Amino acid sequence: MRCPVCNAEINETPFKEWLFNDYSVSRYKCPKCDYSFNAYSKEGKEAYTIPKRKF
Repeated sequence: MRCPVCNAEINETPFKEWLFNDYSVSRYKCPKCDYSFNAYSKEGKEAYTIPKRKF
């Protein structure tokens, strides 16, 4: 998994996981830039990420 902001490799386990409809969602936090983002995966499809908005 790569951070969508700084593109750093993330080899950690997610700190939160849950199900959303047919998707398995994992929340990661980048150790390099401290950014949180979700990774969505579905059986038979490639995982994708949605960054959490910063205000």
